[in-house]
Amino acid sequence: EMCVSFDQLCNLVDDCGDGSDEKGCRNHFECKSSRFYVPLVQKCDGKVNCLDHSDECNEGCGKEILSGVWLKLLAGSIGVSSVLLNTVTLVRSFLRIRDMKRAVLCNRTLSILINFG
Repeated sequence: EMCVSFDQLCNLVDDCGDGSDEKGCRNHFECKSSRFYVPLVQKCDGKVNCLDHSDECNEGCGKEILSGVWLKLLAGSIGVSSVLLNTVTLVRSFLRIRDMKRAVLCNRTLSILINFG
C-alpha cells in the first residue's frame, strides 16, 4: 500500500510521516538524529547540513571529530573535570558573596549603634 504518488518517492521529503517513502533511496543521506534528508552531493562536502553533523563527521567521509579511544577518553575526562571544577568555583563564589553580605550588614549595624551612642 502506497501513501504517496510515485513522484513523491525519494524526493528528500518525508511525505508519509514515517519516512517510508524515503527509505532505500540512493539519491540522499538521512541525518542520524532526525528525519532530515540531504542530497548525496552535499554529503562530505565540508558544509554541515545536518544539525548533528552526521553528513560531515561519519565513516563514509573519513572524518571524525575525535578519533582514537584514548583521545576520546581524554576529552571526556577533561569535560567532566571542567564541570566539577566550575561547580566548585561557583559554590565558593556564592559562599564568599554570602559572607560579604553578612559583613556589610554587621558594619552597618555597628555604624548605626555608634551614631546613637
